[in-house]
Amino acid sequence: MSASIVVRKLSFWAFVAFLVAYVGILSMAMFVFQFGLGELPCPLCILQRMGMMLASLGALYVVVRALRGELLLRELATGLGL
Repeated sequence: MSASIVVRKLSFWAFVAFLVAYVGILSMAMFVFQFGLGELPCPLCILQRMGMMLASLGALYVVVRALRGELLLRELATGLGL
């Protein structure tokens, strides 16, 4: 197995872990604190949640492209750039 394949597999799983962590953080903020405890979010919290969702789009792009076929370096760089 060549080194580039190992790096691509590790980067794929790193992006999956990144997405799982972001989904967990956003779910905790929304469902536990907002709905469970009845606390309304401030405008800054809402903007931070939207920013976190936008930040996860790059990782989502890389994961989807990797699941469709071989992940090229160009697509990895595009996902990191997003």
